Amino acid sequence: MTTHTLIEGDNLDASALLAKRGEQFDVIYLDPPYDTGAQLTYADSRGEDWVAFFQERVIAAKSLLADPHGVLIVAIDDRRIAQARIVTDAVLGPGAFVACVVWDGGVKGQARLVSTSHDYMLIYVADPVWYERERITWREPKAGVDEVLAAASRCWDGDPDTSSAKMKAWYRSLSSTHPANTRAMGEYNKFDANGRLFREGPVSRPTREGYDYDVIHPGTGKPVARPPRGWRYSPQRMEELLAQDRISFREDHTRTIATKLYLDEMTNQVATSVFTQKRTWAAKKLAEQIGQGKFTFPKDTRVLARWFRLVTQNNPEARFLDLFAGSGATAEAVMELNHADGGRRAATLVNINEVPGQIASKLHAMGVEEGSDEWEARGVFQDVLIPRVTAAANYYGERVEVLTNGTQEDRLAA
Repeated sequence: MTTHTLIEGDNLDASALLAKRGEQFDVIYLDPPYDTGAQLTYADSRGEDWVAFFQERVIAAKSLLADPHGVLIVAIDDRRIAQARIVTDAVLGPGAFVACVVWDGGVKGQARLVSTSHDYMLIYVADPVWYERERITWREPKAGVDEVLAAASRCWDGDPDTSSAKMKAWYRSLSSTHPANTRAMGEYNKFDANGRLFREGPVSRPTREGYDYDVIHPGTGKPVARPPRGWRYSPQRMEELLAQDRISFREDHTRTIATKLYLDEMTNQVATSVFTQKRTWAAKKLAEQIGQGKFTFPKDTRVLARWFRLVTQNNPEARFLDLFAGSGATAEAVMELNHADGGRRAATLVNINEVPGQIASKLHAMGVEEGSDEWEARGVFQDVLIPRVTAAANYYGERVEVLTNGTQEDRLAA
């Protein structure tokens, strides 16, 4: 049974302890406070103090990042992205930077001038030289690919033309939110004689002059029309494609040909740096788990799981560290990955037991003293992180170890 660890306390102290124990993590996720003034007061709101605060945490994270393959992900917003990028470049080196990913979370209707609906994820690697030398690639399944292949199997009736018509009708039946309802996926609507689904690809040379030779149409026996820039493939390669039945001919030779690009050979794709995922789902899910009003703006476990899977190349043994655990979305995202493939990924989460500002104001008004048991019970670690992660562990059949105030408490999930 996989064990996930929750550590109560300052993340610098926890980082030092983890480093002393020789801990190394495949992915470290940093979601520092953005100084909104509405949620937590972990860092002073003055710019120079935030920079120093953040730099210390990045330095600590670097010492815990697995070498050479480790990945650091920094979640940040417009107010702090410039400083976060400068600091992280300085600590890890500018060559370690991979991408600035933009997460569009949906329109904020209350905006006065412009709806700032996005946040960022800055992605860095521990050793960029190793990544280049090993030719490491990050790929993920195309959205909806399993559904499309299943639909193609149902649509195939032995005739490529009628099967294609059925496939196009299936695409038209999809809802606007279906993952396969994209222009790129919809191009996979043709079948070969064996019932394999494909889309057509270009045969012309994209730049400069291509090859000049004849390709004979199998029906008319005449050369098919050549593309204006010539063929992109050598005569030898074209012969191979013809022999493998990977060339799609038209009714006659007056129109040029295309290649057959089979979906079952191209199920993965490179991730893009911009994606859309509505934020409201994460808040609703957290409220169902621990109640309303305890934590604002939780991260979406689906988003975290997607990027964790991608940057670890779906390593089932990967280890994750979150130094600003907040509501515990990182742990639940890791559990979701394990549930999907039987993996043994483990997460370590660190957070102080700070009481959110609005709750603190209510407690003060009620005369509750800071540091009392009643006060501490409303802190994020005690009131949000432990219940949320424990509930997730119970659901997924995993185990949670809690380290609080220097003592260790095992919380077993049934």
